[in-house]
Amino acid sequence: MISALRNQASYRERGRSNINLLIGEKSHLETFMSIHLERKDLINTQQMEVAVNGPDGATHLILCTGVADLSSACHETYTFLVGPQLSHRQFVGAIVSGALSRIQANDLNSIRNYTEVRLEAGLVSIDANYDDEAGQVKVRVEVISNKAMMKLSISYYVSILAELRLT
Repeated sequence: MISALRNQASYRERGRSNINLLIGEKSHLETFMSIHLERKDLINTQQMEVAVNGPDGATHLILCTGVADLSSACHETYTFLVGPQLSHRQFVGAIVSGALSRIQANDLNSIRNYTEVRLEAGLVSIDANYDDEAGQVKVRVEVISNKAMMKLSISYYVSILAELRLT
């Protein structure tokens, strides 16, 4: 177990140094204004609700999946809402995972000059929390790339625990 934690810490440090290389002198801890994605920017969204006997009074597990079309990005933070409307009292918790699913860039200069172009993109962080204003779970995604991408998308999977009345 201790070995696994050391490996995880080492991996995080390597990831931080790679991020710093991509963004130069800027610290990856800087706060960036987030771009809110609308429902139309979420592709193939699916939601499934399962009755469970979970922790802290949770009675439902709500699974949300899809692809978020981030458009063009260099180093941006995006947010979007998933799941049903819930009150703060009904919300128990949320977990999210994600991965880059599309990276597309056009560089006409490299095509004309027959030069090799190296594209790098990464998912810096992804998290999900309850948003009091919207009454839904808000997913926050931070992505980074070494060039402005023409298209960048991530696949996401959100698990929401909620305390809902059984019908």
